[in-house]
Amino acid sequence: MNIRQLRALCEVLKHGLHISAAAQALHTSQSGVSKQILELEQELGVTIFVRQRNRVTGLSDAGLTLIPIAERIVRDAEKMQAAAADFSGKSVGSFIVATTHLHARHTLPAFVREFARQHPDVSLQLRAGTPTECCRLVSAGAADLAISLAPDSVDGLVSIPAYKLSRYLVTPIGHPLLSTEKLELKDIAQYPLITYDDTFRSRRVVRQVFEEIGLHPTIALQAIDPEICKTYVAMGMGVAILPQIAYDEAADTTLRTRDAGHLFEHGIVNVYLRRGDYLRKFVYRFLSLFAPHLTREEIDRFRETPADEMTPIPSEIPFATRHQ
Repeated sequence: MNIRQLRALCEVLKHGLHISAAAQALHTSQSGVSKQILELEQELGVTIFVRQRNRVTGLSDAGLTLIPIAERIVRDAEKMQAAAADFSGKSVGSFIVATTHLHARHTLPAFVREFARQHPDVSLQLRAGTPTECCRLVSAGAADLAISLAPDSVDGLVSIPAYKLSRYLVTPIGHPLLSTEKLELKDIAQYPLITYDDTFRSRRVVRQVFEEIGLHPTIALQAIDPEICKTYVAMGMGVAILPQIAYDEAADTTLRTRDAGHLFEHGIVNVYLRRGDYLRKFVYRFLSLFAPHLTREEIDRFRETPADEMTPIPSEIPFATRHQ
């Protein structure tokens, strides 16, 4: 038995039982992957995959038990390699950050640029999606960490609060809501809303605030990206409630904003990690660039403390600001 065989096993499962896709991910041939798995089955004396005419169609009873063990061994081997690289002083490697369009566009660019300057031999990749999609990527091992507002479920992940997000009303230039003495929900509800898609918790939070006082504003458009929301606000189709960092005064010259923090509770941007993973030194460095209050000690405190024993979110978490 060797790690290549176990990795081939895991990759076939990860790619929906498609050996060709697993071979591509492993940079080898389809026949090579098949050979690795057959040799492993022969050594163990059991059939792991169910086959029909040389095509993998499912897992045997033995496979259902053995593959989770193989996945743990592969993960531990990867942890060993990562730890050894840190102890040997090698600042090379790669990691993947899953995040939403909001953070990929408005909060991360400056940090990514500075990280790349400090760690030229480290490959940092960004993958964009909804908060739920980002956390699923981390859970599946397809990303090393996620940065987003809270999704519906984060089972199995460590959640570390990084920043608060204040919410602003975004309107076209000259909109009547800009001149009201005190901005109230009933005033906003008179106009169509451009909102996030329902897959975003922010959309549901905004809707709930209106519904709690019996207001049901017209939804003119739903989108997954604040840039799309702003485009249609500028066209005069409605107004939007967006995180303050999504507004760029220099670029959004056809838009204006008003603080809506007294109407809508601020959101919390979290960092999500797999519990028990080994974090390379450069990952700690990236997180300290992104949120300076997240020291290595603070990150490890969250990682090592069971979720039900964590204290409430600290009030001193800073508000996110734009970094050019």
